[in-house]
Amino acid sequence: MLFPTWWFDETPMLSSSQYQMAWAFGNNVTLLASNIHRIEVGSRGSGIYVGPHRTLATSLYDDSVERLVIANVPIKPRETDESACPLDSEIIEVPQQIPIPKSVKYHHQNLNLLDVTLVELSSKESEIHICHKGVCCQVEYRLAVKDQPKESWVDRVPLLANMLEYLTPEERYYLMVANRTRPGAYPWSEEFCAITVCPSSRWNIGKVEKDCSEFGSNQELNSRFVYAKLRGKFSENTAVYPSAVGSKNQLIHPENKWKYWKVDVPNEPEHFIELGAKDNPESRAIELSALVLYGRNYDRDPPYEQKALPINL
Repeated sequence: MLFPTWWFDETPMLSSSQYQMAWAFGNNVTLLASNIHRIEVGSRGSGIYVGPHRTLATSLYDDSVERLVIANVPIKPRETDESACPLDSEIIEVPQQIPIPKSVKYHHQNLNLLDVTLVELSSKESEIHICHKGVCCQVEYRLAVKDQPKESWVDRVPLLANMLEYLTPEERYYLMVANRTRPGAYPWSEEFCAITVCPSSRWNIGKVEKDCSEFGSNQELNSRFVYAKLRGKFSENTAVYPSAVGSKNQLIHPENKWKYWKVDVPNEPEHFIELGAKDNPESRAIELSALVLYGRNYDRDPPYEQKALPINL
């Protein structure tokens, strides 16, 4: 399937390449997606995704350079096909007649939290279960123990050390669940379970910041997950799309890192996404920005009305 688009990234579940991967894997199809590259409005990310083989090749950069993704694509891929066609992908930079200034920065939108339930993952290891309007989510996780930073001269000045701690982004993780009609100019029906990071500062204009208004991270993450398993119960007719995102909003490739499966239960299908290995002590801890089961119930979508929306370029 071919998908030319002008997509505007929204964290933590609807960035372009993230959703392209999730849609291809959730539907077990091969998808070739081509997106506009305008990072200043949050448009970036193209790729080739082979759903049955859980393989992909993406161009996901937040610089000003345009690129072309090339790969070998199997004609009729099957999940049981042991002789999977290797992608042998290549990414080629495309010269631009009018180059985009290097000073342009990547910006993305953030999820509107209206009618969304959030529970903070406040311990290093736990199991949490929450429900919201018929959608139920369960997470089991274990965070890696952080390495103790080496002492520096700043640590010998308590006032300066405390000030630096307040100014350093704090990585807080949440389990979120929703079953709602999405707010905004183009509403649609969505159900989701997700683990996501909220990298907010401890101090913001003289007051402690307690809300989670921004998701994802354009920076390297300090927190790492040894294991995380997300289980979601959705409506019977809901299509579910899995994804995993790491540091700097980059995709986590499923090969040997995460897997997704579905269990058909009458009236309440159960979907699972698992990162890492619970019983493998040698499993490498992974930086995680979002682990997502995103559901779309197309039957409940409101009637579509075409509207003109301003785009600030």
